[in-house]
Amino acid sequence: MLSFGVSFAEANLTGFFQIGINNLKTTTTGTALTKSTLEDTNSNTALNFTDVEDLGDGLKVTTNIGLLPTIDSNNTTGGQTTYAALSGGFGELKAGKFGNDQFWTVVAGDATGYMGSNAAVVNLAFDGSGASTVWTSNQVRYQLPTFVQGLTLAYTNKLGGETDGTGGADTLLAGYTTGGFNVQLAATQFKASSSATDTLTSIAASYDFGMAKLYALTTSAKIASVGSVSGRNIGVSVPMGAVTLMYNNSSADSYLYQRLITPVDQTSQDIGVTYAFSKRTTAWLLLTTYDGSTLGQGGGGTTNATSGYDSVRLMLTHSF
Repeated sequence: MLSFGVSFAEANLTGFFQIGINNLKTTTTGTALTKSTLEDTNSNTALNFTDVEDLGDGLKVTTNIGLLPTIDSNNTTGGQTTYAALSGGFGELKAGKFGNDQFWTVVAGDATGYMGSNAAVVNLAFDGSGASTVWTSNQVRYQLPTFVQGLTLAYTNKLGGETDGTGGADTLLAGYTTGGFNVQLAATQFKASSSATDTLTSIAASYDFGMAKLYALTTSAKIASVGSVSGRNIGVSVPMGAVTLMYNNSSADSYLYQRLITPVDQTSQDIGVTYAFSKRTTAWLLLTTYDGSTLGQGGGGTTNATSGYDSVRLMLTHSF
């Protein structure tokens, strides 16, 4: 008599829904331009599903589907963070569309946990193709197994053009966590053209004292045959029961856009607060004041040393 056994792997489906708006006021001194908009952006509204399946013998498969429903226009739903990962004793192999470690290192050095308005992020929006490389792009990532407690080492590759590799990138990540202390370094080589390679770096550190958590971030972007730009941020978050207060003070020594550097100082300040209605539902408010340039922030493609913007973001996130 023959008997057959069938086993099913266990799976766990989680996710979150986030909806928000951004009231943006842009001012350009010298042109008498003041522009106020109430908008939704991809970073404000998102729907994300994550499934983790235990295959046994230490192997796990993680799949993720992230959507960006744009609620302020007739645009179709866009995609973000869609990937599959296999992890086990060999480490983790991940492929698909997801945020580069350069992006997540900047987030780790931001007290608000929200990257986008911080003046220090000179290495995440330097041009269209480059920004997509370090924000969210199709790539492959390999993380080594943990052989030293608290140490993380990973390599990410984004393929470039078929003939010369243009638009490709290689990123190395090294991180270490012990107790309340965390530090990580990300370095990226981005091939802007067949003859030009840009170098992007981020170093983030934080220490959790319990009553407050301090953050520090330094960034740099070295543009081939053009020059360099550096940024820095200091932040603090203070939990008080269901409420958490957050503050960032950021700056950069120049403005970088489309691989061109404008010698205009950039400064910004963030004041944020979150309120946890429950373990799964949180409201988030962020006030940002940015001085330096309106380019890329509703300024109509004009760099002006006396330009800036004020932003009020309100979001509600629910996990399931």
